[in-house]
Amino acid sequence: MAEVVCPNCRARLLSPLGHTGPSYRCPFCGTTVQVSPAATADNVSIPSPEPQQPAAVDPGHAVSVAVPPPGRGVPTRLIVYVLLSVAALCVVFAVLVLLAGNVKRAADRALAMNHMKQIGLACNSYQDAYKFLPTPKVVSPEGDPVDLSWRVTILPYIEEFPLFKRFSQTSGWDSPDNKEFLEMMPAIYADPLRQQEPEGPKDFQKTHLQTTHFQMFTGPGTAFPDNDKVARGRGLHDNDFLVGEAARDVPWTKPADMVVQPDQPLPLASGTVLIALADGSVREVDRDRISDEALRWYLRPNEGTPPPLD
Repeated sequence: MAEVVCPNCRARLLSPLGHTGPSYRCPFCGTTVQVSPAATADNVSIPSPEPQQPAAVDPGHAVSVAVPPPGRGVPTRLIVYVLLSVAALCVVFAVLVLLAGNVKRAADRALAMNHMKQIGLACNSYQDAYKFLPTPKVVSPEGDPVDLSWRVTILPYIEEFPLFKRFSQTSGWDSPDNKEFLEMMPAIYADPLRQQEPEGPKDFQKTHLQTTHFQMFTGPGTAFPDNDKVARGRGLHDNDFLVGEAARDVPWTKPADMVVQPDQPLPLASGTVLIALADGSVREVDRDRISDEALRWYLRPNEGTPPPLD
């Protein structure tokens, strides 16, 4: 295209693309404007781009190929954040499991203490009625010992009088008359702190609903070396041990209890154990902090100041 000036209005004009004549009219004032032939579209050639030929490659030289950079992928900072979050969740889960375990143990201990408290009070109620504590073996109306546990004797004092009336007071715990009651152990004799321990008597196929860890202290040097009648305040002091958590469980109707031997460790459970005193109160005793010799003071009639239990 050629640029010309209108002689009338002095407007700067461009000849239209493809115009072939020697003149054309000014679009502003209508004056005929002369156009130089050299500026016509016929004399204007627009070169077309020629395709570029690839450069020859020398076979004797390596060819360098530009490879686009790979994608960046997941940022490292995000991976670190994810790993830290997973670790934090694991810690929180472990803490929750630990807290749940502690809550369950605390609940089990409170329930076991309540059961033992009821047992101690039942023994005292029995003494109020008969003027002596329950003996390890049931005493028949004729005064003969029967192979039946004191735990059967106190059934009327733990709100189990109907079950007590069904027992034969002259037959043993494993007799045909009484054997069926093994499956009817009152919940008060269940010790949730110890009921997971599988060890038991070899002559008895037990379940956790048939056996108990709550047992009296019997044997030499205790309040019950034999099946004698003992009363609190007469041979047994208020702070003497009456019932404890044994290391091994026994059938609840069987007259089997902890037998204390002078030359052997006490048959109590390990760790912290619950003890029902003769006055009906319950104490926690840490066996790791107090020796068996000190604990024996509470098993036999003694005078003087007892060693501390704390």
